[in-house]
Amino acid sequence: LPVFAVLLTIAAAALLWFASVPPLALHQVMFGGIDNYALLAVPFFIFAGELMGRGGIAERLVRWVNSFTGPLPGSLALTAIGSSTLMGAISGSSPATVAALGKTLYPGLRRAGYSAPFAAGLLSSSGSVAIVLPPSIAMILYGAAAEQSIPKLFIAGMLPGLLIGLAMALYVMLRVRRSKPGQAIGQPFCWAAFAAATRQAWAALLMPVFILAGIYLGWFSPTEAGGFACAYAILCSRFVLRS
Repeated sequence: LPVFAVLLTIAAAALLWFASVPPLALHQVMFGGIDNYALLAVPFFIFAGELMGRGGIAERLVRWVNSFTGPLPGSLALTAIGSSTLMGAISGSSPATVAALGKTLYPGLRRAGYSAPFAAGLLSSSGSVAIVLPPSIAMILYGAAAEQSIPKLFIAGMLPGLLIGLAMALYVMLRVRRSKPGQAIGQPFCWAAFAAATRQAWAALLMPVFILAGIYLGWFSPTEAGGFACAYAILCSRFVLRS
């Protein structure tokens, strides 16, 4: 059976036999549970992450992060962590972050000498930072279910998310010094290359700034921020990046 059918059957059975919900009121209880304006932010942010992957925004973010991690040990692995952190601050979705960056970074990590388990584990674990960093979809769901302030949850998750990313980066640098994969260190830092990468990615870099500033300053709600993220990704891909 499809997953949705299994979940629907279990939920309906629980409501009918354990919660004593009348059959005529079953649909009201089920649909009333998702009748929440804040939940609209979830598909919006997931769609924004997909647009970033298909529109070339994620690839430009990867190039920008890689432009200043080159001299460090484990430069490409650090690029994966930094790019996942930026993507997580835009899409709020761990699967969307891994899907957008995995197809770009996994082949490069393998060519750089990293083992397949390490590369896969790095991309999946660094993508999980999106669960904590705002605009986290998990926090949106929790805030809607527990009737908590979603902007306050976002503020509470910002520092832990950055610390998780920093801890991952430190682990990668220590791991690379010990295992020494084939191309652990990339190109030396070059201001010209960094400036060129910034010119190519400036519109993508402004995206999380606009989203988080808009939420914290009260310009729009988290749901409206999700719609803004989709519109910004479309306009950025079509008219600015022309990808």
